Amino acid sequence: MHTDTARAADGPYERTIAHGYMLLSWGIPMFGELLKVTGAGRALNYGVDRVRYPAPFPVGSRVRLHASVAEVEEVARGGVRMTRAFTFELEGSVKPARVAQSPTHFHP
Repeated sequence: MHTDTARAADGPYERTIAHGYMLLSWGIPMFGELLKVTGAGRALNYGVDRVRYPAPFPVGSRVRLHASVAEVEEVARGGVRMTRAFTFELEGSVKPARVAQSPTHFHP
């Protein structure tokens, strides 16, 4: 369904939709355009929490990221964990395409 345009045309969305994790993977690089973290020697992605797919992401749709720093807390060895809240909005859609939180550990 994600790549077969003929089959997708007969499906519930009447066109191909992007794979769920593809849009989610854009969160970190898009967030990097909003906020630069400096002074960290390394950053380790810690996972993704509270992932939801409220709406499909049709191929060719325009998307924008609304993001915020939801939490910052100390972790072992002098590091911090920053949790970002992501909402991916689609042009012309009432519902967001993806909603998630993404924690990353930053160490000196």
